[in-house]
Amino acid sequence: MDSKVRSIAKTMSWRIVATAMTFGVSYFWLNDLASSFTLAIVANFFKTIVYYVHERGWNTLKWGRTHLGETRLRSMGKSISWRLVATVVTFGVSYFWFSNIKDSASFVGVAMTVKFGIYYLHERGWNALSWGQAHLQHDQENEEHVGVDIISSRARG
Repeated sequence: MDSKVRSIAKTMSWRIVATAMTFGVSYFWLNDLASSFTLAIVANFFKTIVYYVHERGWNTLKWGRTHLGETRLRSMGKSISWRLVATVVTFGVSYFWFSNIKDSASFVGVAMTVKFGIYYLHERGWNALSWGQAHLQHDQENEEHVGVDIISSRARG
């Protein structure tokens, strides 16, 4: 389980990487620096909000989470769900930009393909960091996992 501060940090780090990639794909597509930069910034604005909500939503799910951290299967599930959500947002922004379904769909296809693998690596990288993460302790009486905030437990110990 992630703290809100960790979710914000993950949001910021992903948005930096993803915005740079959106700019790169946009520039490849448009061959215009100003248009590519504007498209990347507009997409980033909307996706920053949506990404944070996505992170907090996944934070409520126990699936794929163990006392040792998140499984690769959970990272894959998050990658798939985020790519679906991000694709819808990217399509909306690019359709507004291109005013053409075919160009928007092509742009989204390229962007989605490039970003899927990078997002998975981003998730695995963050999973390796314990900062702002709550470890799950197994409650054998109730057969439940209980989150313990690492920061709070370290401050007491």
